[in-house]
Amino acid sequence: NRFTSLAWFNKAEIAQKKEEWVKAASFADSAQVYAAMFNPQLEIASLELQYKLYKKQNNTGKALTAFERMTLLKD
Repeated sequence: NRFTSLAWFNKAEIAQKKEEWVKAASFADSAQVYAAMFNPQLEIASLELQYKLYKKQNNTGKALTAFERMTLLKD
């Protein structure tokens, strides 16, 4: 699950660089799911990326959800 999470995260970052926001967010979602199965602390990077991507898409609901989960895990 750890390596699967990292693979999805890398795909998300590549899509973000190509400014493919919807694809990148979908990949970041997948990365977060696999990270949660391995170790919840690994979710933080994916959640941070989700927050940025959903914010770019003006999807405030999903951005807030990702931000709240990220903050909870950091605390």
